[in-house]
Amino acid sequence: TRLRTVTGVQTCALPIYDLPLGNLYVHGDDLLVAGLERLYVLSGSDSALASLTARIAREPTAEVYAERGAMLTGLGRPAEALADLREAWKRQRGAEGEDAARGRLLDGLYRVASQDPGAEDRCFREAREVAATHEERAFATWRAAQCSERKGDTNTALSLYTSMLTGPDALIRRDPEWEVSARLLAAHRLRALVGRDEVRWHALLDAPAAQELARLGAKAEHKDLIELATLFAGPPAGKEAALAAARIEAEKKDFGIAAAVLQRTMALSPASLRGEIAGELARLY
Repeated sequence: TRLRTVTGVQTCALPIYDLPLGNLYVHGDDLLVAGLERLYVLSGSDSALASLTARIAREPTAEVYAERGAMLTGLGRPAEALADLREAWKRQRGAEGEDAARGRLLDGLYRVASQDPGAEDRCFREAREVAATHEERAFATWRAAQCSERKGDTNTALSLYTSMLTGPDALIRRDPEWEVSARLLAAHRLRALVGRDEVRWHALLDAPAAQELARLGAKAEHKDLIELATLFAGPPAGKEAALAAARIEAEKKDFGIAAAVLQRTMALSPASLRGEIAGELARLY
């Protein structure tokens, strides 16, 4: 940072893309901001960008690329920033700061997608490739599915939502006040897209439901079974999960929960699967 003195007070140069809070003053050709115990001198972006570019030429580290990417983002040049954020992430992979670098890249991809509709598909595809955690993958898939819906590409949206059901569950967060299970969100959107087409609904859920039931195994917890029966109400695997959950609840004398699980499953199941569910309900009562 460049230090100078203005009327006996220590000052430091500050790029214009990261404005501090405080009162603005003019001193000759300088624009100053009064901060705690010092005055900040606001500098133009051109010289700061040139300085960072020169540093990259001398020492192309992830940190310098990330710094220039942050500056370009602040200047409203997200596409250029994205190139630097990609480079920073590539150079940080396998190192301590990899998660933070990946998070900045994902944020950059979503920012570009929001500002350039023509880049949405490419950005969301890259985000799904870059994502490493269950939460990151779920959010990237959700954004891609929403994009497909907006464009009227229902088949792609259905495929993406179905993939959210088959993967590990994760919370999708937009802010501290808004978070939801990826599977519940996907199931809701699938149901909304197929509407009253129960045949298509069951066809979409048959394979994911069977896979999830097999994953839970013979010693599945009743909470997992109830979740499966709720998400996949309709296919045979959903029926099996509901029956198993109801029997566990009945053994615990929680007959109300057992009946509620069975009734919901029967309401969304085809006629061919309702007989066994009705028999279990009758046994409860």
